[in-house]
Amino acid sequence: MRVIISTVGTSLLSNLKDCDRKLLAKTANYREGEYAPEEKRIVNNYIDEARCSLLGYSLENAKKLSAELNGLSRVGLAHQDIYYFIVTDTYQCRQTAGLIKEYLTGINIHNAEIVEIRYLTSSNSKVFFKGISELVRWFYSDDMRYINDPGIDLIFNSSGGFKIVQGFVTAIAMLSNAQISYIFEGEDSDLVSIPKLPIKLETSAMKKYPNQFMIMADAEIIADLPAGIDDIFLDTEKEGSILSPWGLIMWEKNKSDVFFDRLLEWPGLVYENNFKNDFKSIVSADEKVKLQEVLYKVQKLMKKGDTSQLKKDGGLQYENFENKKYNGLPIGHFRVTQERRVSCVASTGKLYLRKYGAHDYVNDNP
Repeated sequence: MRVIISTVGTSLLSNLKDCDRKLLAKTANYREGEYAPEEKRIVNNYIDEARCSLLGYSLENAKKLSAELNGLSRVGLAHQDIYYFIVTDTYQCRQTAGLIKEYLTGINIHNAEIVEIRYLTSSNSKVFFKGISELVRWFYSDDMRYINDPGIDLIFNSSGGFKIVQGFVTAIAMLSNAQISYIFEGEDSDLVSIPKLPIKLETSAMKKYPNQFMIMADAEIIADLPAGIDDIFLDTEKEGSILSPWGLIMWEKNKSDVFFDRLLEWPGLVYENNFKNDFKSIVSADEKVKLQEVLYKVQKLMKKGDTSQLKKDGGLQYENFENKKYNGLPIGHFRVTQERRVSCVASTGKLYLRKYGAHDYVNDNP
């Protein structure tokens, strides 16, 4: 199976015979609400025209209108493959991607998803880098669980899209040690493959200050950072620092190493001995990462000193057991995954974590 990631531009609109390319260029970074009424009317007319031109075409003709489809036609479309279309945070790009997906559905290619990346616009460098961080988060999300699967061919279709976005997608893929292939425009161009490169980022600061890195990876600003964290990994302003896109890649790539050997200590959480032993018994690095990410979330919600915010969170599904108490206090539990639970007792503004494991293991003797 192949996973094919396409950056999306607006060639479907700019390739129209009588379009106003100056207007399209002027409004390329506009969100929907930023258009003047007349500009919006004209662009919407182009979108309707592109739809009418595209949807009735064979792939041989459609690829002449769309740079993205041109690239995909040369690598070959297959029902079993998965297609992602990365769009910028702009009206034109989203509409264009929607037309491409609609076309693919019409030719029975149904495994296509549009990936909308917030803030990804080249109108402002500060906002753009915020968007690149969102792109990194998507790249390491559950959607992209294929990234290190040796049975998956990961292909990047760079036929369309903004050049600056293409460049950062390349950098993210290479720093993530993904094997990548590129499709370039041109009738006679080949598929160019780049093997996995043994690139390693310096992680000593992350291992020394894992709590600070986890907070910044959550886009939470830290005002006073300890010394020793390279500036390339930080996005710093007057209020403090968060992780830059490169710092975020380092965190996502290496956090399992940080999480595997130790539980991170957080204010408001107390780990009982049984809980520590349950943590030590976990074999899977991914399971330890998931548990620690949920504990980070729990401690954020516990900052008020009670469990009211935990009960409101649909992912945690916190509630107390019926008729189960410890030292007169109700024993509660929350969900880590559908199969895994944590039992706990809330007391004096803290959450005492008792056991972790499978549903029955925790529920039968919390």
